[in-house]
Amino acid sequence: MKLPYQRTLPRYIARSFLINLGITLLFLTMLLLVTSLFGQIDRIFSSLDGFVGFLVKTGQTLPSFVEMLLPMTVLFATLFTFSGFSRTSELVAMKSIGFGPGKMLAPLLMLMLPVALLAYFNQNYLHVWVQPSDEGRQEINMERHQWQALGNRLFYFDKINMAKGAVSDVHIFHWRSAPSAIQEIDLIEKGHREENTWLFESVRTQKLDKGLWWMERIPSRVVPDEAFPNIFRPLKLDAHHTPLVDLFLAIRELERQGRYVAFYLQEWYAKFAYAYTLFLMVVLGASLTQSHIRRGKAGGEVMLTIFLGASFWIGNEIFQMLGRGGYLTPLLAAWAANLLFSVVALTLFARIR
Repeated sequence: MKLPYQRTLPRYIARSFLINLGITLLFLTMLLLVTSLFGQIDRIFSSLDGFVGFLVKTGQTLPSFVEMLLPMTVLFATLFTFSGFSRTSELVAMKSIGFGPGKMLAPLLMLMLPVALLAYFNQNYLHVWVQPSDEGRQEINMERHQWQALGNRLFYFDKINMAKGAVSDVHIFHWRSAPSAIQEIDLIEKGHREENTWLFESVRTQKLDKGLWWMERIPSRVVPDEAFPNIFRPLKLDAHHTPLVDLFLAIRELERQGRYVAFYLQEWYAKFAYAYTLFLMVVLGASLTQSHIRRGKAGGEVMLTIFLGASFWIGNEIFQMLGRGGYLTPLLAAWAANLLFSVVALTLFARIR
């Protein structure tokens, strides 16, 4: 037979966490929106059409904001929940009656199940529904971030305009295989494709020579078509926003056609990794705040939480980029950051007193 506190405490912990989760998500989302507002405030408030257009665009980008912010939001919400318990000595009281760290985590981990389902719905359905029509979506796909590998070079395209056959803000990393290192970086401001060549403008080349980097500026450069990736293939599959089953079937079909599917596989694995990240952030946040209960440690725990959250986000982006460039397998690229930070979270959890 369960004692009364064994039924009420999990609900109390879950309710406190949900309040902190909602407040944190709202705050971070508003912070991003206000930041984007300041960059175009004159255009937005110059006319009614500009203001309405800003509201429409905000609604279209909101699912992407939520997807990007949710793991960090879960981490901060967990931190605020257990820090609040620590400040009011509730954390000590819970442990004194035998409500240990595992029991405190259980209601939050159970809450992550519906949160993960909502995150999946937001990523694969809501994001698509709020986007413009097919015609408008085609315009969006004209400019997108893209990584490609060709030989010993890794290409990053910040913007691609398929209609005009043009690119801008291109980075080309030249790799030396043995020993592995970057030996040259080309920074291209803009370029466009002609009949059998590419014409680039405002090219800066950084080269490594005898341990020193030197820069050369070139007004223009002509490159043969075969020396540059074919970046104007139609984007037939938005893998990041395609549901799991549909994406799996699409990958199988592409494999039967003999197409390159590593990028799509990475996105498929990443959907599972993203859901796992939400659970990981709960364990990481709870472990940080429960490792030391003394109030004097609170400021350090907040700073450490911010550092670990930012490190996870940056590390995950790096692994994803390496996977897109072909330097990591799709599975490892999608899961590497989770695996590394799982070790950190479990190490901290084992130190809880």
